[in-house]
Amino acid sequence: MKKTIIIFAILGIAIFSLLRCGNSAKNKNVAESLAAPTDTSFTINFNPFPPAELDSNANPKQLVEFAWEEFLALNWKSSYSKNNKRDYPDTTWTYYNEPGAYPDLDVWETFAHKTELRPYSNKMQVFDNAPHYSYRDSLIAANSSTSFTLFNNLDENNEIGSCDMYAHVNVFSKKYQVLYEAKVNRFEYEYILNNYPDTGKLHKAINTTRDNIAKFGAYYQKGVNNSCGCPVGVICLPCGSGKSTGTMEIKAAWRRLTNLDDSTKFFTRKVIYYTKNAGGKVVYNNITYALIALHIIHKTQNYPAFIFATWEHVDVKQDSMGYVLLNGSGNEYGSIMTPMRDSIRSITTAATNYVHSKLPAKSIWQLQLRQE
Repeated sequence: MKKTIIIFAILGIAIFSLLRCGNSAKNKNVAESLAAPTDTSFTINFNPFPPAELDSNANPKQLVEFAWEEFLALNWKSSYSKNNKRDYPDTTWTYYNEPGAYPDLDVWETFAHKTELRPYSNKMQVFDNAPHYSYRDSLIAANSSTSFTLFNNLDENNEIGSCDMYAHVNVFSKKYQVLYEAKVNRFEYEYILNNYPDTGKLHKAINTTRDNIAKFGAYYQKGVNNSCGCPVGVICLPCGSGKSTGTMEIKAAWRRLTNLDDSTKFFTRKVIYYTKNAGGKVVYNNITYALIALHIIHKTQNYPAFIFATWEHVDVKQDSMGYVLLNGSGNEYGSIMTPMRDSIRSITTAATNYVHSKLPAKSIWQLQLRQE
């Protein structure tokens, strides 16, 4: 299978990491390729639909162009308020006729949440239904006006079990924790719905895939096929073809704003987040949070192992981020540590400057993308 490409195309950026715990080794080949000489004659289109494919031998310039076109398309205004259609843009909207800094609902926000993709109830719904979340715990509303149908449901509070992340630790200790959400697009959702709509079928396919991964991996590497077309009963998320986008996933990181933050410099939403009451019951709450980082993960015919692109808020580097490691039981241990981060590549900076020059000054992405 094709090697996964990590694209450091930035949102403002201090770049990526989505702030990483630890000091893992960098991918030398990817780092060197992204540090290649900069060509500033970019072709980055402001289109309502993401690019469907990337050249199989993409150079650094093509990588950042592809990533920016994904970002611009997924942050297009959603058509949901007009036609109740998720993962679809309002094609009458543009970045230039938006009256505010950003739309009231972006395309990526309407992707299906992971609990919609695999609900505890074991009953998947039609993709275009309003947000519907299903958990093992019986949840309690914080009050009568609390909504459980908001599009941004922040039900992850750590970095995949490795650590908890916080902002402004030099001022507020560990008070402002980063929360996360994971989403999938229509292609991935409907593939699971049509093939593995219940837990029994899905687990069987997972076991078949796991048990045959070596055989299928060798089969693909011979060039006979690719991982967009597995045998029946094996999980192969769709790659798309022609103008079809294929599988896309989103991982978003959010935090509460403090009195040190300028809220006009952030993309903010009212979100769902969770606490526990005195009796140990899980309570769902609504509050305004700010987006601080975004992963776009995309599977194509040429890159069936997925392409990763990451953005980060321009001020994250200044926000005194810190993390605390978690043990096997999910409990914090040790002191607050500083996340590692990667340097900004010259080709990425040039692409960011290019997009700056094309965005209207009022756009929140212009505000967040100013270079330090």
